[in-house]
Amino acid sequence: MVTHYDLLDSMQEPFPDMLELQADESLVNAFKRSGIQDAAMLEYLATSNIGRALSRPGKTSHVLFLNMDRNMEVHSVLLPQPEANRGLVVQRDADMHFVQRAVLIPFEHRTSLANGVVQTNLFDALDAEGLPDEFAPALVEVFAKRLDAHNALHKGDRFTFVYDATYYNGTPLGNGKIQAAELVVGGKHYIAARYGVGDNEGFYTPAGENLDRGMLRCPVEYSRISSGFSNAREHPLFGDIRQHTGVDFAAPEGSRVHATDAGVVEFVGAQTGYGNFIILSHGKGISTAYGHLSDFAAGLKRGMRVQQNQVIGFVGQTGWATGPHLHYEYRINGQFIDPETLPPPPAPMLKGRQYNAFRTQANEVLAQLAHNQSRIGALDD
Repeated sequence: MVTHYDLLDSMQEPFPDMLELQADESLVNAFKRSGIQDAAMLEYLATSNIGRALSRPGKTSHVLFLNMDRNMEVHSVLLPQPEANRGLVVQRDADMHFVQRAVLIPFEHRTSLANGVVQTNLFDALDAEGLPDEFAPALVEVFAKRLDAHNALHKGDRFTFVYDATYYNGTPLGNGKIQAAELVVGGKHYIAARYGVGDNEGFYTPAGENLDRGMLRCPVEYSRISSGFSNAREHPLFGDIRQHTGVDFAAPEGSRVHATDAGVVEFVGAQTGYGNFIILSHGKGISTAYGHLSDFAAGLKRGMRVQQNQVIGFVGQTGWATGPHLHYEYRINGQFIDPETLPPPPAPMLKGRQYNAFRTQANEVLAQLAHNQSRIGALDD
């Protein structure tokens, strides 16, 4: 365990070469791909703190900085860890023994602006701008209680967002949180900025309205609406005309299903037609229902309290279903309501000193959004 930290600048050692490990790529393959032939360093790295850090799940890629000689022998390796404001170093000493240490790194933190126009879907629009897919769920989450951005965005709609980016020696190391975002959906503008710290952090409109209140608009990530609410729809199995009491979200079997709001499990089990079925009670006569599940979340049982966005089950095609999808219902006092028509609940507004503090913190990123929008408007004209 490395417990001593040195300033990286004090090492007086450059790291002129960079090696990027792609998602799920091993050190062995990365060295081979780059023509590095240093079996001793590779063997040591595999059991070092760097090797252990590279093997942890959850990151899509890693960047290593190297100091090599003309024979492609590696003298030292640096793995930046921006989330900890430090780095890990392995180097050969004068006796050619390996030494590892932790160093403090003066990372450069910038905000960057991204924007794009949707042609088919959000993922393709991000790809067209050279932006990583990880921004799709993050952007959807910003507005998750106001609209289902994944399904609401159509050709010609736009997105803009300001995000944190970390650099070392001018090299981008990774992207952080979205600080502000704007969606233009069917000509309507949705704008939000991050404000607060820790558990009190959330997104607010420029007027100070809290966007984190209300139900999630979509219980399944990366799904599409395959059938909407209807009072008269031809049943896909039986061919007769009957009411379709909810919204169907088509998604791959096994996709996670989230509770759209905090509540208590009123029913969990099998029901004819619905297949594996969950009903959540949210108080004031409001309940939501989730049908055709392949399975339930481990330990889910009647009377259990669940939190908003908690995984409660998995998409399937049990009961009267012709393919994998989630049948989602919203009920008030037993009456079926189209969840897509529900207005957002009134949200508390930031006022007085709180609003002034929010504007002070968010003004810069909101200004970036506004400048970008005015630039796009000028181009459109």
